[in-house]
Amino acid sequence: MVYDRHSEAHNTDRWTSPTDIDNYLSKFKQHSLRNPVVELVVTETLRVVRDIWKAHGRIDEIHVEMGREMKNPADKRKRITERALENENANLRIKALLTEFLNPEFEVENVRPYSPSQQELLRIYEDTALNSVDAIDDDIADIVKKFAQTDIANRPTPREIMRYKLWLEQHCLSPYTGQPISLARLFTPDYEIEHIIPQSRYFDDSLSNKVICEAAVNKLKDNALGYEFIKNHHGEKVVVGGGRVVSILDEESYCSHVQRTYKNNRTKMKKLMLDDIPTDFIERQLNDSRYISKLVKGLLSNMVRAEGEQEATSKNVVVCSGGVTDRLKQDWGINAVWNHLILPRFQRMNELTGTQKFTTVSTSGHLIPDMPLELQKGFSKKRIDHRHHAMDAIVIACTTRDHVNLLSNEAALSKDNANRYLLSKKLRRYEE
Repeated sequence: MVYDRHSEAHNTDRWTSPTDIDNYLSKFKQHSLRNPVVELVVTETLRVVRDIWKAHGRIDEIHVEMGREMKNPADKRKRITERALENENANLRIKALLTEFLNPEFEVENVRPYSPSQQELLRIYEDTALNSVDAIDDDIADIVKKFAQTDIANRPTPREIMRYKLWLEQHCLSPYTGQPISLARLFTPDYEIEHIIPQSRYFDDSLSNKVICEAAVNKLKDNALGYEFIKNHHGEKVVVGGGRVVSILDEESYCSHVQRTYKNNRTKMKKLMLDDIPTDFIERQLNDSRYISKLVKGLLSNMVRAEGEQEATSKNVVVCSGGVTDRLKQDWGINAVWNHLILPRFQRMNELTGTQKFTTVSTSGHLIPDMPLELQKGFSKKRIDHRHHAMDAIVIACTTRDHVNLLSNEAALSKDNANRYLLSKKLRRYEE
């Protein structure tokens, strides 16, 4: 009662053998959960865990990665699917644009069409500054004609090409200096993708938390929030690419610039105007990181619940989100391992077609799998090999509660951030 968990006690159980799972399944009533998909997930999960228990003995701990869509209603799942398709088409369109930017007439430096960071630069630009443009120049016939001659299934529309034409003519502005960013210099080391709320303080890798700014300004901003940086450094002179000197905007100019530029993107505007991270940000992310139905967590807890444990979710069930494991796969180099595993298939495609279209060289100089642009729609490099399930399972098994707490910002609730620092030191090996 002290911990307000007395209502959970009558719902908890403790299974001591695989037979207990069989007994539960034999009494499980179809349609009792009113969702046939969830019912299938629940019963199949229990059968798999039962068989593992029979084969390997008592289970001490269960790690679960939550399905991103598991508790969403049908209409929301449909919107998520549609948004994923839109994102896929946008990515193909942007790759097509980058390919066209290789043309000397654009005079764009350092273009790498298959660079994820360059694709993201265009996505950020399209997602923010270009959306605020009202008046458009009509002088785009030559560019439209050139794109019309390509074989790309998802070639950009005239409206989208107008947007990029505007970028070339009018330039984008840096959020912290107000200075124009020319397309010709965008892909050079002079500019970087910058997190408005630093990832060291809040794990948010969405487009709404990213802007493009001068690399030197990004370095000066360091671990500060956007508005916090302006308050501490307004008026300061910074030497940027090409030896130019720019000034950090004052507070009034910054606020005016943000409100004018991001009037159609209130989420990004809100983040740019933060000078502290609200507690509700962290609490919302904590809830997202525990994203799985209460029933499944409770059933899995029955197998690993300690003697006398009353909580519905046992301390021996570690729950993490897809976002956390995606980040760990990247940090632990698992994606590079995957490229190595499937590379022979793509080399074989090169041999069969007598081309080099199915491989490319990464920014670090390694040969990696690739797919020609015209074949990329609906293609997933991960899904071509069932071993990706084993790879994901290994990552989830290695993900501890400390990893989840660090990346879902639970430690950030500490006033002095000491817990977060200790967790970081515990989980990472720091080297000079």
